[in-house]
Amino acid sequence: MSGSLSPLFTWRSAVVESDLPPTSKLVALALSLHMNERGGSCFPSQATLGRETSLHPRTVREHLAELEQAGWIERTKRAGTSDLVTAIDPGRTTRGALGQGRKDAPATPGPRPAEGVTRASEETVAIAPVSPARAPDVIWDALVAELGYPGTRNERSKRNGVVRQLREVNATPSLIAERCAEYRRRWPGIDLTDTALVNQWTLLGTVGPQVRRGVSPADVLRGGEAA
Repeated sequence: MSGSLSPLFTWRSAVVESDLPPTSKLVALALSLHMNERGGSCFPSQATLGRETSLHPRTVREHLAELEQAGWIERTKRAGTSDLVTAIDPGRTTRGALGQGRKDAPATPGPRPAEGVTRASEETVAIAPVSPARAPDVIWDALVAELGYPGTRNERSKRNGVVRQLREVNATPSLIAERCAEYRRRWPGIDLTDTALVNQWTLLGTVGPQVRRGVSPADVLRGGEAA
């Protein structure tokens, strides 16, 4: 795909114009919100996609599998975290929506070409960036799973700073999950944010903390738990 339109925009347009079922389109478009302009560097969790689409994570998982089977995405397994998802160029595949042939495909589409097929008309080409915008980061991914994907440039910049601070204290995905859960247990009425998590990181790791009812994280920072 060439010209002034980005590959991601072209891919989105192809999804919208396809014969995909509505729910599969919804999942695909939600995925595209996490992709860079080349259609790569995308690894939202199924929980995140479920929150963004108002679908159960199990439903999201089913439609991701259907999108992959139909040739719209390619998923790469990553140990201990969510899959890396890459968009597939719809102009270079003979597969259509959920296995149905595209207008330029044979009337009865056959199985996917085997590994090593060199005929250009049968290739499935991934829209992978030459230089990924960001290498996989388990700390970032853990924050996305707990707090969602930052939607603005300012929020992403703030998230990057939080990732650096958490790395300095040797945080791990499991610790992040545990302390997010502890924050929500202690202060159920107060939103958990990147900054709040970092500010309360040490306190959330204490054993048997004495936290008075009604004392907020801001109160703690100001010494609100003093006698």
